[in-house]
Amino acid sequence: MNKSTETTENQPSNGVYLELFHGRKTKDEELDDWGTPGPIFGPLAYVHTTYQDHIKFEQNGDWHELWLAEGMIFYDGMWYGDWTVFALDGKDEVQLREIKSRLASYEESKSKIQ
Repeated sequence: MNKSTETTENQPSNGVYLELFHGRKTKDEELDDWGTPGPIFGPLAYVHTTYQDHIKFEQNGDWHELWLAEGMIFYDGMWYGDWTVFALDGKDEVQLREIKSRLASYEESKSKIQ
């Protein structure tokens, strides 16, 4: 696996994105709300789920993996219970602002469970 430390320029462009959300600090934390919004990775060349235990995707020419543990994804100190893959066409100004504030480049060290 290639390790990408390249920073996304926070300028969303048309393409496919992976969004993590419904974040919490521990897997068993009970939430009264939707939890913490997570990073948005993209644009991506592809997103692929394998055996319902990890998600592979390509960003900036490098492929990456996010692993599921008990149905959640760990990234950057948070556990995310939900994720979505979506296409951006650049026409929705509200969506563009939201994406810009959360756009991230994947960092492998942030996906390690501590």
